[in-house]
Amino acid sequence: MKRVEKLREYPSPIRVPFNIIAMGDETSRLFLVTKNDTMPPEASGYNELTNNFFFDKSKFNKMKEKELLQIAKKAVYPGSFDPITNGHVDIIQRGLTIFDKILVAVLENPKKEPLFSTEERISMIQEVFSKHDNIEVKVFHGLLVEFVKNNNAKIVIRGLRAVSDFEYEFQMALMNRKLDPEIETFFMMPSVSYSFLSSNLVKEVFMLGGCLKDLVPSEIEKKLREKFTKEHPGLNS
Repeated sequence: MKRVEKLREYPSPIRVPFNIIAMGDETSRLFLVTKNDTMPPEASGYNELTNNFFFDKSKFNKMKEKELLQIAKKAVYPGSFDPITNGHVDIIQRGLTIFDKILVAVLENPKKEPLFSTEERISMIQEVFSKHDNIEVKVFHGLLVEFVKNNNAKIVIRGLRAVSDFEYEFQMALMNRKLDPEIETFFMMPSVSYSFLSSNLVKEVFMLGGCLKDLVPSEIEKKLREKFTKEHPGLNS
């Protein structure tokens, strides 16, 4: 087999499940130079002399198309969700009219003391969306851009409730773009009825004996009642 002399850079928007340095083209085959010795399952063969895996062009084109579609139709929606509110639910449900899959990323911040543990928040979100197989819930900590990249996505969904949210979200979007230019932020306005709503406000209203109707899913109101009853016997009784 003849060695590919001229290699061109591998297109950055395409991701495949193995580490690629460059690729070259010769007749009907595509050659990929890799950093490791593990042959990808998609490869048609391997040249030990040149350390090249080779593929059928038609097969590789299908791989690229599939990867692109997966990336374009998946978005990450990060937040603390302590607890998830109807405002969050609204963003997720409307987001599903644009994206095929939404990954809800629950922030684990050791510097904060949330009302619900990470495991409880994940469980509550899964319960709310138990009938949706196109919603996934995972915990994340550290840089959001790394989490997004590691989960094969390029879009971050953020909700903007008011002008006061914009400055912070604008700064974060620009910083994320600086860290990884391939990741974009997709801003969504909440429905008018949820434009004032936040998790902190929900907790405060509940602690003061207010009604949570239309503010959180019924499953979450039940969890709040259980949590506060356990920690503050007699509250809202």
